Amino acid sequence: MVWAKIGSETGSGASVDITGFTPTKFNQVMSHCLLSGVVNFRMRLGNGSFDSGTSYSDRLSNNGLADETSLVNQNDIHIMNTSSVYVSLFVVMYMINIATEEKLDIFNSVVTLATGAGSAPGRMEGVNKWTNTSDQFDYIKIMDDSGTEIDTDSNLSLIGTD
Repeated sequence: MVWAKIGSETGSGASVDITGFTPTKFNQVMSHCLLSGVVNFRMRLGNGSFDSGTSYSDRLSNNGLADETSLVNQNDIHIMNTSSVYVSLFVVMYMINIATEEKLDIFNSVVTLATGAGSAPGRMEGVNKWTNTSDQFDYIKIMDDSGTEIDTDSNLSLIGTD
């Protein structure tokens, strides 16, 4: 199994997207986003366009607290839920992308609350699914659900293999 770079995009604003790539069955997503405000990070997938329907479900834990399992029939994947201003986010996600199966992922994300050693980072880990069983995804985006808080030079990278 040889891993190959599928795409890497840098951007700012509401989202950073990689679109129209040749899908692979096994994928790793890495993203580092610089922030300019309170951000709730989300992800959307799609085939030919982004799916904004209620076809995502999440199971999450924030900072080691009890699992949150009520996030079903969502219109996106949760990567980090926040109520504070963060400086940056880093996420690593592993995904399965078989056309006839639900797309499953497992991820870990970390955010910085403030620069310097005077504050501990925040973390979220979880598992998610996209319930599409007809297509492989060939569109992926990381986004700020409030709209414009992703700063310049934020990055989304995707590698994959069959």
